Amino acid sequence: MAEIEASDPGPFCKLLPVSACQAVIEAGAKASAATKPEAATDMAQAILGVYRKADVNDPQVYVRALAGLLASFPFAVSRRVAHPYEGLPSRLKFLPSIAEVREALEAEDRRQRNVVARARWMI
Repeated sequence: MAEIEASDPGPFCKLLPVSACQAVIEAGAKASAATKPEAATDMAQAILGVYRKADVNDPQVYVRALAGLLASFPFAVSRRVAHPYEGLPSRLKFLPSIAEVREALEAEDRRQRNVVARARWMI
């Protein structure tokens, strides 16, 4: 599925009221808060916890690497990707590599930024 850029929403884009767009923009600003290291570690442990331990060579190294990666993205993005039944654990049968998690984080970050950009465009 192709991403719709904010500058090209297409002919079938339903315009929202200005108040709804402003609410989306405000929520986007709040959602851009950084992920705290403690929260990132909790999310990383939760991801590891839903998979078999045999899938990872050294669980502590994996959790540290994953926590560092999750902490480098906004909290709303990290939380969505790490969510047990909406994020990666619900879509992948095997423990994701750090690269797969990074791709998912980047895609979710783009998606959230596009939502806010579309709201700005509509205003």
